[in-house]
Amino acid sequence: MITREIHNDDEPLLKLNSEDEETADIVLGYGHADCKILSAWMMPLEETPLNVLVEIEGMSAYKDRRLNVDLVIILDISGSMSGYKLAKMKLAMQFLLHKLSRYDRLSVVTFNRKANKLCPLRHITENSRKEIANQVNALVAGSITNIESGLKMALNILNDRRVTENRDVAIVLMSNGREDDESRSDHLLVAEVPVYTFGFGSDCEPKVLNAIAKKSKGGIFTAFADEDINLSLIFSRFLAMLLNVSVCAYLTIKHVYIGRYVESMQANTSKHDVPWITK
Repeated sequence: MITREIHNDDEPLLKLNSEDEETADIVLGYGHADCKILSAWMMPLEETPLNVLVEIEGMSAYKDRRLNVDLVIILDISGSMSGYKLAKMKLAMQFLLHKLSRYDRLSVVTFNRKANKLCPLRHITENSRKEIANQVNALVAGSITNIESGLKMALNILNDRRVTENRDVAIVLMSNGREDDESRSDHLLVAEVPVYTFGFGSDCEPKVLNAIAKKSKGGIFTAFADEDINLSLIFSRFLAMLLNVSVCAYLTIKHVYIGRYVESMQANTSKHDVPWITK
């Protein structure tokens, strides 16, 4: 009888009042969102419209938050991924690590001839972000490409979770799609999980990666044929879909913190009454 490894080592959920990191909890309409607030010291000294960049990690009506995500990322470290493809894949991982919230959980699976679980489903706190980044940066490419082994382990990690209630799931597969003969990823059942596949390199074989994404629940295949392509733009769009981000067309400013300036509000603008400075 063939048995498989059980992956029920996902981290327990963090409490909502966790102080692992400093973030802002902002009310937007009917829900809340974790936002990053960047302060600029150089502000206009007269009444003026102001362009504001708001980075929203997501919101939902459920329990005042969006559903958090359990995400498994599969990294191809076979010999055909050596060079700039491996470097770009590591860069993409850095981007994703900095965009997930501390209530999301991430597991990383690598594969060449066999699959290896780099880490179980972990909350993305400041500490875990650094630890996972160091693990990914230390990866080297070698051996054959067995996509089936990596995808099978990722599916098992999601299936074996101890905590599953009210959480979204997704799989990200990064590879050049050049599957070896002993790998039969087309036989795996992925219809219940979205699998987003990303093909790296001008030698990428899109047939396999596109087929995996199409068989999954809403997955999409994206190719990176150009080594100079803007990874941030592509993965920002992907995260917008994954994290169900909703951004309103305009913002009504209720509070503006401007240091020692006297503040008054007029519609959607803020008027700064600056005191005279005398010697």
